[in-house]
Amino acid sequence: MCQLSKLDNGMFDTTPKNDQQRLLVARNANQSPLLRLPSELRELICNFTLAGNIIKPAYASRRWAIRPPKHRFSLLRVCRQIYAETASLPYSLSTFSFSTIYRYQEFCDVWYHDAKEKKRLIHFVQVGVDPLDLYGFAEEEEQTEEELEQGWEEEDYHLFRFTTFPALERLDFLVARTTVEDVDEGEGEQSGYVGGERSFSASEVSDAMENMSKVMKDKKPSVRVGCKEFPDGKAMKTYWEITTTESN
Repeated sequence: MCQLSKLDNGMFDTTPKNDQQRLLVARNANQSPLLRLPSELRELICNFTLAGNIIKPAYASRRWAIRPPKHRFSLLRVCRQIYAETASLPYSLSTFSFSTIYRYQEFCDVWYHDAKEKKRLIHFVQVGVDPLDLYGFAEEEEQTEEELEQGWEEEDYHLFRFTTFPALERLDFLVARTTVEDVDEGEGEQSGYVGGERSFSASEVSDAMENMSKVMKDKKPSVRVGCKEFPDGKAMKTYWEITTTESN
């Protein structure tokens, strides 16, 4: 199996390194029906194939098969040229979905150094929240790259806002009318904040969303903000689990 190195942006370097690889790349370009298509048509095909996925990032110690039987992004494995042309599409065409605000923070924390360039490719984000989460994000001051870097060096708390994604186009909230709990079920340990269940009225949810929308309009007017309400955190998480597919 050929081992590929990674570029500074986190993608694999698919540049042919020897004569055999260069010969194979040239042959594929000349003989493959897909690669012989005009680049514009090939781009349309790839966009159609890879668009619309919902990715639920998760950190886990579980080991997975090197070659799983089915993969939503198998197209990227076809050849070097296809990978080079489509490597960014799973990020730009997929929705990154998080069950709670704490999962979102965890994701940004892990990615801050390991995949810093990839977050610039993300266009769509979805997250489960309660009204308190919305107010918390709206009231916090945006941190600069220098402040975030300093927080890392000092092992201090740092907050990642939704403006963390420079190319963000749409931000959807799954809003529960009760406080949202974050528990790793089945592991015997709890992750994030677990508090007593508090209920919110429809007007409180509406006010929190209106406030968050105003903040996003001031900070990033190009971002469309959406909202789907649920009677409680359990209903919201059930919907989230049904409509997303976990990715590790």
